[in-house]
Amino acid sequence: MKDYCCQKFKFYSTGNSELGLNIRIIKPSEEMNNESLRRGFPIENNKLLFIMTEGYKNRLDNNVKHIFINNCPFCGTDLKSFYNDGEFINEDNHDW
Repeated sequence: MKDYCCQKFKFYSTGNSELGLNIRIIKPSEEMNNESLRRGFPIENNKLLFIMTEGYKNRLDNNVKHIFINNCPFCGTDLKSFYNDGEFINEDNHDW
């Protein structure tokens, strides 16, 4: 198994999504790709998405604060280059 870019990213991406700040790693489905194009923010095919969120119980809750990130907020690593396979996915697809 490949290691994480840094220990802080590992901590926030492997923790429980219901507790505090966390990082979700998802692979978008074709449906999500189509919806993102409709909303004006295209998603690169076969690229993982990295989303920083507050804790939540229902992953489909549209009231959960979230932000899409491209670089590790702790060490600056380009996430899409570093995490280029499904080994680190920690959550199913969303309709964001």
